[in-house]
Amino acid sequence: MESFHSFFYFCDQLETIILKEGVESSNNSYRKCIALKTITIPKSFKQFMFVPFNGCTHLEEIIVHQDNPNFKSIEGVLYSKDETILIKYPQGKQENEFTIPASVIQVNNNAFYNLLILENVIVPLNVTKVQPKAFQSERLTIFVRASDKPAGWDDEWYFNCLNVIWNYSG
Repeated sequence: MESFHSFFYFCDQLETIILKEGVESSNNSYRKCIALKTITIPKSFKQFMFVPFNGCTHLEEIIVHQDNPNFKSIEGVLYSKDETILIKYPQGKQENEFTIPASVIQVNNNAFYNLLILENVIVPLNVTKVQPKAFQSERLTIFVRASDKPAGWDDEWYFNCLNVIWNYSG
């Protein structure tokens, strides 16, 4: 088993990372790589031991090998393989609005962290668990279809966001 610990930390010139087959985990890697635009995760990769890609302000796309049994990428966003957990929305992804897919029931901590372009996130009713500081971006307005905070959402589920609109029906 190969794993990386604190590699690619503060790499300000690195634009692309392609992890080789055989790498299974990383701990505190790929953080604050401000020029990073894409990262490719191999079939062998099993776990991030820490929140991935925080501070990678230009990251537009996370690519996952199609045969990876643990993770999946849909339009550059990182999910669990079964698409029930949204793990990471890339900080530099080029879109203004994002609707969390209907398959997602959980949003991980720091999933929406310090976003540069994204302004609106629509959270469907099926999202029943939101971890602490899952939404952490001062530009972000969160449109929630639920009428009030669901019981499975952490009390600190958002931090430093512009606005939260409940009972959204648009």
